[in-house]
Amino acid sequence: MITLIDAHVHLTDEDFSGLLQPAVNMLRSLQIMAVSVSMDMITASKNLELASMYSDVVIPFVGIHPWSANENVDAFKDFVSKNAGRI
Repeated sequence: MITLIDAHVHLTDEDFSGLLQPAVNMLRSLQIMAVSVSMDMITASKNLELASMYSDVVIPFVGIHPWSANENVDAFKDFVSKNAGRI
């Protein structure tokens, strides 16, 4: 039973690359779900992958951070449309 939700975590950051499984294990043991937010198309796609692998603890959030505002917005809209059922 999940008791808490961390509403803003960047599980797709390179900082977590070697720590993802321990982070997921920690979320499970503490009964916390994490809303993993994206910065761009690449991390948005990774968030959907994480959510499919760890659906018991990862909630995907896709978006473009202002730092990545040079992203192709039309391509991002297509990505969201194609993945609406997973977001």
